[in-house]
Amino acid sequence: MRGRFIIILFVALQIGFIGNLMSQNFCESQRFIKADFFDDSAITFDTNLVYGSAIDWKGREDVQKFHIFYPKPGNDPIKQRPFIMLMHGGGFKPEDDFSNKNQWNELCKLFAKRGFVAATIDYRVGWDDRKKKWKDYTPEERKNSTGVKAIYRANQDARAALRYFVSNAARFGIDTNNIFIGGRSAGGDLSLATAFMTQRNLDSTLYTVIPIDCHKLFGSLDSSTNNLKNKFRIRAVANMWGPIPDTAFISEAEARSIPIIMFHGTDDQSVPYKKWETDNFPFVQYGSFFIAQRYKHLGACYELNTKINGDHGEDFWNDFLAERMSLFFKNVMCNTCKSGEFESDVSLKWKLHLFFSSGAVMNLIVVLAVIAVVFFIFKRLRKKKVKSLGNSNL
Repeated sequence: MRGRFIIILFVALQIGFIGNLMSQNFCESQRFIKADFFDDSAITFDTNLVYGSAIDWKGREDVQKFHIFYPKPGNDPIKQRPFIMLMHGGGFKPEDDFSNKNQWNELCKLFAKRGFVAATIDYRVGWDDRKKKWKDYTPEERKNSTGVKAIYRANQDARAALRYFVSNAARFGIDTNNIFIGGRSAGGDLSLATAFMTQRNLDSTLYTVIPIDCHKLFGSLDSSTNNLKNKFRIRAVANMWGPIPDTAFISEAEARSIPIIMFHGTDDQSVPYKKWETDNFPFVQYGSFFIAQRYKHLGACYELNTKINGDHGEDFWNDFLAERMSLFFKNVMCNTCKSGEFESDVSLKWKLHLFFSSGAVMNLIVVLAVIAVVFFIFKRLRKKKVKSLGNSNL
């Protein structure tokens, strides 16, 4: 009996030693930060997999899908890899070709090539945009605000997706001790709420604008979209120009255990860089600036990347996001996280991108064509004038 105990103890110590050695090895290597740690041929991706289904805003069954990217098992000596779940933006409005899981395909691939498992998920969206300010809503319209209900449903789906990935960790080679979440705009909103807002926080926020309790209408945050009961722990958050209703929802314990990296433009007209209180939205929103202030006050680890004069998501290219997020997440895993704030101006590359994608180039072509015609006419008239003057001298 004593001999068996010694063997078990020896094996346990060996497993612990190997685990620590692997952790030490990747912390000292380029894994997770080198852009092409794995090449394209070493990456596999599965598309349109299902993590659950639920009733949408029109009363129909809505199947929730995801794409997932990861290094092929045969190419990767690490069997359990850190996982990143990304959520798209779109203001919770009805889905279109851009506002769905395809929004993050490229970024997921960039993460997979660095050695992560990365998934981009759909969640329930859809609400009746009446295109008028919140202060002008009638009591009955506020009572039946489909927009606020959409926020609640989306939060249910985000949590259901995390339960699914924990339940299927072995299938995708996910290390459930290193789960990261992130999103842009509405997806950033979801990431912050999933990481920091309790059922009570969300209920109280939404109840201030809807006298009917979403909790009673749709069930708890953890009771929808699938029947899985798995628990999840979020290791860090990436917030890309998303808001939170109150920075006080981020407790000291949460801030210290869940580092955050943020990206935001100072002139964002859709989501505030600082604080937004407008008649066009039912509750106050705090942006990345004040979230960073909260972390700084609590002495917790954060990173804030600011684009001076940048609008909603301007100039944050996927390569830049992958580089900063991967480094931040690796430092979190290796317990070397350091706070930092970085500012940069909107680049010429982005300005040119906006110019050519906005249709302005066609306007420029028209202007140049008009100038060319005027110049040609002027030249012809001048030539005729010179010729007539020559004839008169004769």
